[in-house]
Amino acid sequence: MWHEPRTHRDPCVSGPEADPKDNNINDDHYVAMVEIFLAAEQFGLKDEANALRKKIENHPHHQRIDLFFFAAISTEGTLSLLSNRPESMDLSKAETNLFAYSDTILAYQKVGYPGITFDVRSDYWDSDDQDDVDNNFRWGSNRMQLNDARILMAAARISHENKRYGEAAAYTNGVLRVLDQISGTNAVALAMYTSHNYPFIEKAVTRTHDRAVSDKEDGKLALGPNNWTNSSDPDMPPFGSMPGMKMFTLTGTGWASREISIDGNGALFPVVYFATELAPKILQDAKEASQN
Repeated sequence: MWHEPRTHRDPCVSGPEADPKDNNINDDHYVAMVEIFLAAEQFGLKDEANALRKKIENHPHHQRIDLFFFAAISTEGTLSLLSNRPESMDLSKAETNLFAYSDTILAYQKVGYPGITFDVRSDYWDSDDQDDVDNNFRWGSNRMQLNDARILMAAARISHENKRYGEAAAYTNGVLRVLDQISGTNAVALAMYTSHNYPFIEKAVTRTHDRAVSDKEDGKLALGPNNWTNSSDPDMPPFGSMPGMKMFTLTGTGWASREISIDGNGALFPVVYFATELAPKILQDAKEASQN
C-alpha cells in the first residue's frame, strides 16, 4: 500500500488523516448495513429495516462523502442512500457533503491538465513513505478519478431533479471531462481502455496486464498512471523520474499502470452510461433554461 510494498505496514489504515483505531473494516460494515437496509425496505421487512436504520444513523461513517476506493468505501454506501432515498432517513448532511466535495473536484479540474479531479500539489499520500516524490497519481489513478466522476454524477442528478439546471450542467461537464481524460486527452495520449472493435477511438491501450481476458475484448480499463507503488515493475519509468500523470509504462505489460481490476471497470461503466444516456438531457435542459 505504499512505495516499499515489502515493508510491513497496516493496510487497513488509509491516508495520513486516518485514525489507526478506526481501520477500514468499519467502512465495510457501514456499506454492508446500508445495502441490506435498502433491500429490507424494498422487500417490506419493516422490523429489520428499522433496526438497521438506527445502526446506520449512529455509525461514524454515515452520510460521508469523500475520496473512495477499494480500501475506503464509505462513500459507496452514502451514494446508495442518495440514489434510493429511503423515506425514513434524513440525508440532508449527505447532500451537503456531496455538493461540497463535488465543488472541490470542479475547482481542481480548473487547474493544470484538463480533467484531473484532485490537487496534484497535495502531499496527502506522502505520509511516512520516505521520499519527496509526488505520489498523487497512485496505483489505480484512473479508478480514483472515475470514482470522483461518480460523485459528480450524483450531484448532477440531484441538482437536475431540483431544477437547478445550471449547477447540474456544471457537474455534468465535470463528469465529461473525466471521461475525456480517460479516453485519451491525457499526458500519454492513450485511451485508457481497450477498444479493438472501435477504430474511431485512436490510440487505445493495448498490452494490458491481464492473462484472463484478451485485449481484443473492448472496455478493459487500465488502472493508469502510477507514481506510488511501482518500485518493482521493470517496465515503468524510474520511480519519481516524471510528473505523476506521465508515470505510465509505454512498453511492456507492467502491472503498475496496465493492470486490469474489477473496481476500475466497475467505475468506468456507470460513467459511460451517464455520459451517453443522461448527460444529453441534463445539458439540453440547462441550455433551454438559460434561454428563458
